[in-house]
Amino acid sequence: MACPHLNISMVKRSAGDSAVAAAAYQSRSDIFNEYRQQTERYARKRAKEDDVVHLEVMLPAHAPKAYEDRSVLWNSVEQAEDQRNAQLARRIILTLPNEVPRDEWAEMVRQYCQEQFVSKGMCADVAIHYTEPPPNPHAHILLTLRSIDEHGKWCPKFRKVPCDDGHGRPILDENGKPKMRPVSTNGWNDKGNAELWRTAWAEKQNEFLERCGSRTRVDLRSYERQGVLQVPTVHLGKDANALVRKGEYSYLHHLNQDIKETNGHLATLQKAAKAVIDWFTGWMERREDMMEQEEIRRHPPIVGDLYSWWLLRREQRSDWSSERAQAKCGVKDWDTVHELIDYCQDHGIHTAESLTSELERMEEDAALIRNRLTQIDRRLRDIPEIIRAADTVKRLQSIKDKTRYGFKAQTQSFAAAHADELAEYNRAYRTLMKLNGDSHVDADALSREADELNRIKARFMEMQEDAKPRLAMMRKVRKCVQAVWTDADLDDKRTKHAPSARTNQEQESIENRNKPKHKEWDMAI
Repeated sequence: MACPHLNISMVKRSAGDSAVAAAAYQSRSDIFNEYRQQTERYARKRAKEDDVVHLEVMLPAHAPKAYEDRSVLWNSVEQAEDQRNAQLARRIILTLPNEVPRDEWAEMVRQYCQEQFVSKGMCADVAIHYTEPPPNPHAHILLTLRSIDEHGKWCPKFRKVPCDDGHGRPILDENGKPKMRPVSTNGWNDKGNAELWRTAWAEKQNEFLERCGSRTRVDLRSYERQGVLQVPTVHLGKDANALVRKGEYSYLHHLNQDIKETNGHLATLQKAAKAVIDWFTGWMERREDMMEQEEIRRHPPIVGDLYSWWLLRREQRSDWSSERAQAKCGVKDWDTVHELIDYCQDHGIHTAESLTSELERMEEDAALIRNRLTQIDRRLRDIPEIIRAADTVKRLQSIKDKTRYGFKAQTQSFAAAHADELAEYNRAYRTLMKLNGDSHVDADALSREADELNRIKARFMEMQEDAKPRLAMMRKVRKCVQAVWTDADLDDKRTKHAPSARTNQEQESIENRNKPKHKEWDMAI
């Protein structure tokens, strides 16, 4: 099995790290560090130049072209951080599957970085290393932590928002001012991203493994969770790999050899155990089939309930004065019963219990579809509002800026003269923050989102229309069954209260409860 190893760490000044030094190390180059005013030398120090397979700097669409030079990129990152304990970059080290051809490693890593990082606005500095023996292909990825605006400038990592008590009311400090809390501007530091990135890397490896015809697959689950009777090998690391390449003794390497031998014996035992389990499972399935047949024999299928409903309806019409109306309604009910019986048989509904469970499942699916359509409609209404608000903010930004700078008397006079425009600007800005969470809006992206939402909405509406006749038929069956049996546990009541065993009092109670007035029946006819 290919190794799913993916390690994530932070490059931070509090630990003595440097983004420029990290870039120089993984690229095996010498880069001058403007922040430290020294050259980070890694071209011939601590590493070999010939272990570098591929180097690439990947940038989002709005990043300056000069950032393709890693020296310019990471020195700019260093200059943007003025705190002594600042976090500078995110470092990711991931292993590459030996089963994938060497000439496809770069494309695999490139696609992964583009989908998970660059498309989100990060700059990615990629270096692929390869050493042997043993074969150890791996990639180093250095990611920026700040977003880049449309002007190529680094954006703040956080913005302050008022704290609330959970009910929309602000929390005030001792001075009566709202307490503020920092909120990430891009969400890249969300702890849930680590699991998403690991899962995406496993999927990307499996995609290329399938493409090259390998049957090997990457699985992030432990052997225990997979139900595989194997002992996991240990990660060697660079030090153990260096010992193996030199032909020297490595405890971890020999431990892995012993583990592989043990796993071979376990595989043999697992194969024998599987044969026993398969036999026992087959025996249990045959036993369950026999018990199910016995249950059906003791409890008649739902066909009997539908036939009882037809008989009940005929009894309710016994005192009608018009024989023609009795016959007409009898034929109509008989057609209904046959239609419902055919539907139940076609869909494997044999008991009231199976009817109830299937109907509950269909109603839950219908509710989920309705909720999803409501969410889509709400978002489709918000997108035009966001675009209009963004246009308004852009149009009136120059007026708003003039109220921020200059002498107080001048700015106040200007604000009074342009009160309507400023009020319109403020309304638009509040709309953006409420619906978009940011004043920066990508109209093209919102348009694409709206098109995708309309496509999803059409699909959900089609599913809704397809489900309506089936749901109506199931509800019709339930209505007929509930007219015969009033208890929720229909299967239990069937054996205890068969129509032939009902007392006269019970039968009269059911007839009086379900028997409508003649006027209502005439209207129905």
